[in-house]
Amino acid sequence: MVDMLKKLSAVVALTGLIWAWAYLALEETMPATGTLSISPATRSDLFVSFEEQPASLNIQLTLKGSPGQMNELKKRLRADDTDPQKERLEFFYDVELENHSAPGRYPLDLLTFLNESDKLKNLAVSVEHCEPATINVKVDQLTQKWFNVQVLDENKEPLRAELIEPSTIQMHGYEHWSGDSLKANVILTAAMIDKARREPVSERPFIELQPGRRRWFTTPVAIKLPSTESPLKDRVTSPLLKLGIIYSKNLQGKYNLELTNENDLRTVQYKASDAAYNAYEKMPYLIMIEVRDGDENRENVHRPIIYNFPTDFVRKGEIELTGAPREAVFKLVPIDETPG
Repeated sequence: MVDMLKKLSAVVALTGLIWAWAYLALEETMPATGTLSISPATRSDLFVSFEEQPASLNIQLTLKGSPGQMNELKKRLRADDTDPQKERLEFFYDVELENHSAPGRYPLDLLTFLNESDKLKNLAVSVEHCEPATINVKVDQLTQKWFNVQVLDENKEPLRAELIEPSTIQMHGYEHWSGDSLKANVILTAAMIDKARREPVSERPFIELQPGRRRWFTTPVAIKLPSTESPLKDRVTSPLLKLGIIYSKNLQGKYNLELTNENDLRTVQYKASDAAYNAYEKMPYLIMIEVRDGDENRENVHRPIIYNFPTDFVRKGEIELTGAPREAVFKLVPIDETPG
């Protein structure tokens, strides 16, 4: 009797192994390419990025599943883009679902992340291998900022606007952003520019939190361009004749500024209307250089030039610099104290 039970147990165990082997033999693998992107549902006060990776990351996968499921998946992957049954292996990273909504850096195990996704569970397949295997996720906190709306053409050259309504909008940006960083862009095609010269057009402004990563304002702004091209004329002036120097309180009267790249600053080329040109030429200083505490200890100081364009005409778009801003290179020389 005991011998019979032992034989029966051996048969059962062998049968189990045979079934397990048969089950495994029925699983197939196939290579596939997927994408991992940041969820579009990410909170507006957060900016999420894959460190040292593009915003939408291509991932190479080895998928595993039953022959029936794999054949069905192959057909859906190969289907025409217009086919409603077309399958795309698109995965989205959601900081809220991953409990990563606090600012910081997080390592992400892609194999685990993908196998826990609803998409693969619904497809009844799993990932056996993926490349890359891990990535780092960076979560930044953003704050509400006011942005000035500017209109650009397709070459990203500024266009003078007759009307922008509203001209300032509130969006989430980096805490350290200020000055020129606080601009929201509207890009108009040539056809849209022609239309905007006849009647107002509506477009949504955007900001870029990272090159190529745009955040769009929720509603469009109204834009009207002047009916004719800009009347601004090419101008040139000699700014060193009216150079202003802004000293810090601690350095004033103790040092003289000595320019070491004077030849680079002999002319300023700009565009201006006649009224703006006349106003600029009457300014007490055409360009200014800021001297800060600590500059006295440096051999060569590099500092961006301050172009003293009349603010009223800048705001109206009637005066603008031609080309990139220049910088001054200088050193500070102590003023010799002569006996009284």
